[in-house]
Amino acid sequence: MVGPLLALLVAPQAIELKIQTAKKSYVVGDNIGFSVVVSNRSKQDVLFTPVLDGSILGRSPAYKLWVQKAGSGWEQLTWTIGFCGNSNPLRAEDFITIPAKQSVEFKSGWWAPFEYSQLGQPGTYNVKLTCDTTQPLDAWIGGPLPPDAHSQLKKELTPLHAKVPKATFETKAITVQVLANK
Repeated sequence: MVGPLLALLVAPQAIELKIQTAKKSYVVGDNIGFSVVVSNRSKQDVLFTPVLDGSILGRSPAYKLWVQKAGSGWEQLTWTIGFCGNSNPLRAEDFITIPAKQSVEFKSGWWAPFEYSQLGQPGTYNVKLTCDTTQPLDAWIGGPLPPDAHSQLKKELTPLHAKVPKATFETKAITVQVLANK
């Protein structure tokens, strides 16, 4: 049982997430692409997963973008388009090694089209991200899958899941400015 022991030895505070955008300001109608940098400040390699299909809708690891407009509280970034409720199965290659004392940038999966989010109006917004890795592997697997396929994936992926530090991580807020069309 080296895997769970490894995850316990890497304190959650040794992992830092940072959210970033390509630029500081956008025009209404532009899409804002977010990326996440995961830094491993520990002396051991760890595994982490980027945003997976369904991670913004309750699948684990649960990634959530939070938005705050000046003078208001934080609210979760939402999309008004529908989603199917299915998600691609978790794969071994979804677990990315973050080497000791290094960082990895995750770009795939984060996009926030203005027409579907709270960022669709001119203004200055604070944006932060949370990532919850504490859920059991069953919440990560995706699907729906037939029971035998789910069991097989769980058996194969348990050692990898055990190497992911378990915590709810939160980034510092960044500021995004949305300008009116000219």
